[in-house]
Amino acid sequence: MTGPLVGQINDTLQLDEAQVTEFLVKADNTFKEERISADSLAQIGRLTLGEALRDNTGIFVKSYGGNGVATLSFRGTGASHTKVYWNNIDIGSPMLGLADLSTIPVNAFDELNIQYGFASLSDGSGALGGSLRLDNTANFQAGNNIQLQQMAGSFDRYQTNLKLNFGTKKFRSETQLYFYTADNDFTYQDITQADRPEQVMQNSAYQQQGAIQNFYYRLSSKKILSLKAWYNHVDRELPPTIIGNMDTKDRLEDYSFSAVAEYNQEATKWNLKVNSGLVKADNIFINGGSLEKDNNRFVSWQNNLRYKNRFSNKVETESGISYRYDVANSEKYEDQETRNHSSIFSSWSYHFSKNGSLNLMLREELINDTFSPLIGSIGAHQKIGSKSKVRVNIARNYRYPTLNDFYWDPGGNTDLKPEQSWNLEAGYDYMIFNSDESHKHQKVAVTGFYNLVDDWIQWVPQANYTTPVNLKKVENAGVEIETSGSLKFGNWRLSNRISYSYTHSTTVEVYSNDDANGQLPYVPFHKVSGGLSLQLKKWELRYSQNYTSRYYTTAGNDIYMPSYTVANLSLLHKNLLKSKKHQLSGAFTVFNLFNYPYQVLPYRPEPGINFSVQLNYQLGL
Repeated sequence: MTGPLVGQINDTLQLDEAQVTEFLVKADNTFKEERISADSLAQIGRLTLGEALRDNTGIFVKSYGGNGVATLSFRGTGASHTKVYWNNIDIGSPMLGLADLSTIPVNAFDELNIQYGFASLSDGSGALGGSLRLDNTANFQAGNNIQLQQMAGSFDRYQTNLKLNFGTKKFRSETQLYFYTADNDFTYQDITQADRPEQVMQNSAYQQQGAIQNFYYRLSSKKILSLKAWYNHVDRELPPTIIGNMDTKDRLEDYSFSAVAEYNQEATKWNLKVNSGLVKADNIFINGGSLEKDNNRFVSWQNNLRYKNRFSNKVETESGISYRYDVANSEKYEDQETRNHSSIFSSWSYHFSKNGSLNLMLREELINDTFSPLIGSIGAHQKIGSKSKVRVNIARNYRYPTLNDFYWDPGGNTDLKPEQSWNLEAGYDYMIFNSDESHKHQKVAVTGFYNLVDDWIQWVPQANYTTPVNLKKVENAGVEIETSGSLKFGNWRLSNRISYSYTHSTTVEVYSNDDANGQLPYVPFHKVSGGLSLQLKKWELRYSQNYTSRYYTTAGNDIYMPSYTVANLSLLHKNLLKSKKHQLSGAFTVFNLFNYPYQVLPYRPEPGINFSVQLNYQLGL
C-alpha cells in the first residue's frame, strides 16, 4: 500500500522527544535503507511480513502457496543470505540460516527497516543480500488506551488483536494478544487439465496465536531500561502440489519465544546500548502419509554492546562486541550441536565537509575455534546543493555454513568452506520537490549494485540423498529505482510510490558438476511495485499493484514461471464515531483485485480475488 512507505534512503529518523534515548541501529549513509510504518500496514487487515514486502518493495518474495513458507531473494541472493533482527537480536534459525516471513504478522512490531546489501555489517556477518530490522519503540507521551481490532475475510479468515497500553512519564507497559484462523479454501484454475476447471483448495487450514509484552522504564531523561517478550505459535496444514494427491496433507507447527532486555543511555557526545536476548524455537513437521514427526529445535542466547562516540563535529566512532551461543537438536542430527560465536567491530566516520563524510567499518568474528576473514566496508557520501546526494561503498562479507549444512544426517558436510562475497554499491538521491508552502514533495533514488559470491553453498543430489557443496561462483548486478511523494490541494492529498528493480544473477564458475551458467533459478529480471493514496479529510483510498517478470525454475533456464501482476484496493475511514475517547476506524480491502491467476512456485496456486473488512476500536482512559 502507498500510505506506509516512507521511501527513506538513509535520511535521519525523526523521533518524538520521548524517544531520543532509543539508540536505533542504522546503516551508515552510504548504504541504501528504507523504512515502512507497520501501524499503517496493520490498518487494512491481516498481513504477514512477506506479504508486506511483496506489496511495498522491489524485493522478490518466494512463497509456497497460500499459507506456506515465505522467504526473500535480495538482489539475486538466496533465502539464507537474508538476516531478520527483532529488537536487535537475530531471530533466524541457526539450523536453516533463515526466518520464515509467513509466520511474522506486521502487528508484532512498530517499524520495519529494510537494509540492502551489506548495510547491516555492524550487526554481524552473513547478510549477503540484505537484512530486515523489526523494532518496537517506546512513546512515553502516548496516553493510556485499549485497542481492539477485528478482521473478517474470504476463505473463513478471522483475526482478533487486543492491545493494552498503560503508563506514566517514567514507566510504560504495552501488551498485545492476537489470534488468527483461516480455512484457505479458495478456488483456483487446475492448469494440469486441458480445460483448466476450477477446483477448491483442500487441506490448507492455518491457525496462529501469540502474545507480546513490552516494558519500558525511564531511569532519567537520558536512560531507558526495557524488557520485550514475544510468543508466537503457528499450526498449519501443508497441501501437496496440485499434481499430487490433494486428499493428503502434511502439517507444520512452529513455536517460538523471543525475549530481550536492553539498556540505552545517551549523553551529549556518546550513546551506549547493551542488550541480552534469548530465542527459543521448535519446528515440528508431521508427514501426512507416515505420521512421522520431525522436531527441529534450537535455543540461541545473544548479547551485544555498542558504544558510539562523537569526538568532534568531524569525527565519530562506533564500536561493539557480541557473543552468541546456539544449541540445536534434531532427529536428523547424531548428537546435540552447539556453536559459540564471538565478534568485535569498529567504525569511523570523518565528515570532510559540512555535507559529506567518509566511513570505514571493520569486523572480526570467532566461530568456535575458527577466525573469520576480516570483513568490513568503506564508503563516502556527498550532498550536492540542497536537493542531491551521491553515495558509494565497497564491502566484504562472508557467510558461515548453517548447522544443517554441517550436521544433517544423511548429507551434512563438515568440509564446507564459508561463502565469501564482495559488494559494490553506488547511488544518487534527488529531491524533485520539497515545498511546505505549496504542499509538494517528490524524491527519487537510483541505486546500482554489483555482488560477487564465491563458494556458494548449494544442496545437490547424491545416490540416495542430497548434500551441500561449495558449488559455484555467482555474480549479481542490477539497478533499483524508487520515487515517492505527495501533493496537497485543498482538503485533498495525493501520495504516490513506485519502486523498480532489475537483477541479473548468473553463475560465472562451477566447481562440483556441470551446472549451467544461466540466470539463477527464482530470480526475476524485473520487479515493479507501486501505489497511489488519495485522502479527503478522514477518508482514504489506497491502490497498490506489483508486477513480477518471468523467472526460471531450473539452472539450465529451460523451464520458467510466467510473469504475474497483483493489485489491491482499500477504502479506509479514520474516525467513524467523531469522539476523542471512543475512536473507531474501518477498512475494506479487495486483494488480487483483477482476480489474476498466478503461482509463485510451480503447481502451488495463490488465492484469486478476495476481501476483508476490519474495524479498529480505541478506548482512551
